[in-house]
Amino acid sequence: MSSQIQALYAPTEAVTPETGYRIANIDPCEVFFGWRNHPNLLRWFEMLYQMQENTSEPFRGTSMVLSGDDLDALERDIRAGKIPPLTCPNCTDGGCYSLGDDFEFIDMARAYIAGDNVILIFAFA
Repeated sequence: MSSQIQALYAPTEAVTPETGYRIANIDPCEVFFGWRNHPNLLRWFEMLYQMQENTSEPFRGTSMVLSGDDLDALERDIRAGKIPPLTCPNCTDGGCYSLGDDFEFIDMARAYIAGDNVILIFAFA
């Protein structure tokens, strides 16, 4: 099964409990990074989502806020080899990502947070 993950940013004031952290309710909200078929990273986001929401539901069709602390934890886990890089030697359509792309995402997300934005992660299958 194919899965996609999108990273979005929105101004901090646009993301409130009243919006329910739902992307459809947040305006403006822009996609700045995405992954296709990166099960290792999806599993990491799913575990974080389940911990944040105290649920066993899968992380699909919903969004969550990713904090600076979450980005630090993600970087630590990638560097420790807990999230193997996505490798797909047969990939010819440009839909695969490498470890460098994961670090690029972290750097971009930190820059958006520094600019008074919130990072949202959305996953769908």
